[in-house]
Amino acid sequence: MLVTRGDAALRLASVSKQFTAVAVLQLVQAGTLRLDATPVSLDPALSGPLAKVTVQQLRTQTSGIKNISSIAASRAARREDTDALGLMNYFEELPPEFDPGTRFGYSNSNYIVLTHLIERVSGQPYASYLQPSVFQPLGMQHTRYDNHLAVIAKRPQGYRRSKGELQNADFISISKPQGAGGLISTVDDLAIWHRSLRDGRPVAVPLLAQAMRKTALADGTSSPQGFGRIIFQVKGLSDVEHGGLFWIACANRCDSIGLSR
Repeated sequence: MLVTRGDAALRLASVSKQFTAVAVLQLVQAGTLRLDATPVSLDPALSGPLAKVTVQQLRTQTSGIKNISSIAASRAARREDTDALGLMNYFEELPPEFDPGTRFGYSNSNYIVLTHLIERVSGQPYASYLQPSVFQPLGMQHTRYDNHLAVIAKRPQGYRRSKGELQNADFISISKPQGAGGLISTVDDLAIWHRSLRDGRPVAVPLLAQAMRKTALADGTSSPQGFGRIIFQVKGLSDVEHGGLFWIACANRCDSIGLSR
């Protein structure tokens, strides 16, 4: 394992999902988006299962839409730059894996669709919306959407081990993850983020608290997914966390004792 600096701009991978979830909640708070809206109602050009799922089901990973990460054609094109709509072509017409709202099924496709809806409703590219609406107001100066063409200070390179030697990791276009995993940030910025969530700065506390609850399913049971995070109980304390695969990233928050890691 290589040791990196605390101010390194690391890929967040799926830890990025909570920022996408906050962007959705901001649009809900502004009255320009409803959680019970369907993607097709927001973009009539969409079709297939997207006509039957809601923004809420996308956000809580209960839509049943097939995970793009399990689609061979998408994996084969991992080096190619694209956008959210381009990625949606891989799964938009595929049959759902279960009826919406009946199960939890982790799927990066959900947050790719949310990326497109944020762009559609806000009228801005995903990255252009997040910068002035989320990161800058909170003072998160080193958090942004990654770009392999841009020179970004203190962004480390990923490695893999092969036959006992370190090699550069395989290239993956960072346009692939979109709002499901395309952000980079630092430890210091993530500390700002956790404090801001506690204080209700990016989104009003009541709306955020509602989003942080476990998700009720059709059969009366609940799913642990809420607000782009998994909700647990650890020794009687509420713990919310989400991992990310690029750097094996993980972010946990336990508000009752003021702990984040």
